Amino acid sequence: DDDINQEVLEQSLGADYRIVRAMCGKQAFEYLDSGKEFPSLVLLDVMMPGMTGFEVVKEIRNQRGLSHTQLPVIMLSARSPQDTTAQEAFESGATNYMPKPFSCSILKHRLSVLGDVRQEIHKAQIAAIEKCRQEGVLRMAQPAPEPQPPAPAPAAGQAEKERQAAEEAKAA
Repeated sequence: DDDINQEVLEQSLGADYRIVRAMCGKQAFEYLDSGKEFPSLVLLDVMMPGMTGFEVVKEIRNQRGLSHTQLPVIMLSARSPQDTTAQEAFESGATNYMPKPFSCSILKHRLSVLGDVRQEIHKAQIAAIEKCRQEGVLRMAQPAPEPQPPAPAPAAGQAEKERQAAEEAKAA
């Protein structure tokens, strides 16, 4: 987004969030590729120099393989018509969409909810991993059943003798 809008966002969110600015898609991908702290969320304007926000979020989802839970993306735009822009944002891979101008308190609420959802998903993943570990330890702690030797095969001609004896028993 432009410098003024980024400054407004930084003043509104800076007390609660660490903000890293990128003025275009190229800068955003340079940051993602830098190995620095991975962002917990991206606020992305639709209209940017170079790549559009739609193109950036498509690359995040498709080429980078980052899901909504791995990297939520909230797209922002003043572009009209808003319904069409929102639909295109979601089809491109946005997690959420907010038309501009927007209320900073509503944006803070959405950020908070996304943070809570991510924490709950993380807790569920940790619990599932722990359950698998416990079950794996339990399985390893239980002795394997003793292998049973195979039943001996009847001797040659033995099966025929047994069949004849069974027939004679029936006839009697």
